Amino acid sequence: MINTTPKFQRTVGIINEPVSDIKYWENANEAYDKEEYKKSLFELIKYINPDVIKGEDTTKDLSIVQSQGSVNIHINISDDKFEVKVPFLKITNDTNKVALFRKVAEVNFSDLLLSQIVLKDDILQFEFSDHIALCHPHKIFGVIREIAIYADDYDDEFVERYKAEFLQKAETTPITAEENKQINEHLDQIFADYKNYSKALKEKRLDAYQWDLVVISILKLGIMPFVNGTLRTDFREYIYNLLNLDIDFDYRLDKGINFMNKFCDTPREEILKDMYHAKQFVSLKRRSSLEIIQDELKAIDNIIQQYVSGNNNMPLFYFLQITFLRIIYDYNLENKHIEPILEALEKSANIDIKDAAKILLDLYNNFLNGEISTKQKTKQGFFARLFR
Repeated sequence: MINTTPKFQRTVGIINEPVSDIKYWENANEAYDKEEYKKSLFELIKYINPDVIKGEDTTKDLSIVQSQGSVNIHINISDDKFEVKVPFLKITNDTNKVALFRKVAEVNFSDLLLSQIVLKDDILQFEFSDHIALCHPHKIFGVIREIAIYADDYDDEFVERYKAEFLQKAETTPITAEENKQINEHLDQIFADYKNYSKALKEKRLDAYQWDLVVISILKLGIMPFVNGTLRTDFREYIYNLLNLDIDFDYRLDKGINFMNKFCDTPREEILKDMYHAKQFVSLKRRSSLEIIQDELKAIDNIIQQYVSGNNNMPLFYFLQITFLRIIYDYNLENKHIEPILEALEKSANIDIKDAAKILLDLYNNFLNGEISTKQKTKQGFFARLFR
């Protein structure tokens, strides 16, 4: 069994994930370089979400409110100032204020680079403001994205652990019966592969590959559509920790195995409660381009060449599969980049591991050489629409 690769399938569906257009990013940087600061910020908002300010007059002030999960992001742009405020949670008489404020201080000093969580009239809110001439697109994109990420990461935790209250309910839409069916089939496949390959690796005493199996399984779960709430936060935490070389390997492996074993046995209704359509103003993924992807791949070239020269197909396959799954997980990819990756992952699934390694190695080299093409039509498949 270990000489045959695990299965891979796409999940079909539609989700309100903002799709970035690189031309707006280029426009924002060009306008900033010309000291057209207001126009630069307008173009940046279009890059973050092109549906928000279509046809707006860039000479006038702008004030928008956009939903992001359970919070509203308030953005104001004037001739001399950029400001973003995100009311987050409410403090009540039942709130464990000392513990909560200690955690807020920790987040302010560790996680947040530019924005801060402040307390105003019993309301915790993220804030950032600056003179418009100091608002480079890279900086403001980072501000808005970090607020979106940490508001999403900490809202459920602060409510459950410290008894704060949501200010509003997230704008969500339940998944359909067909989506529910397909998600359950996808979960069944991921769980079955994890259990079967874990058993086979133990029997062959290939325990080191348990780490690869755990990472691949959680990444497959993490790139599924509709993953929100605590589930998305848990996946992000385990993926980050498993890939963190500063943490002891055996500790990472034990934590990952325990998580997967527990998650496989979690009642399905508990998993599905965190799967729904949620309105988003900004994608939680990083921006991407061919150059960014190439930089990611160049950084691992020494490892790849060691596996190739040693004819080590098994570690080569697993390492490349993790790499491409992580790229899907981390980056808001254009369709011309996501489709070749998905095609290769599908083609390399459930076949001899030597053939599978070659398929992913060819994809790796094609990206490095800028020779990316796709045979599938762009209208096919969920990820084509989600990450184009």
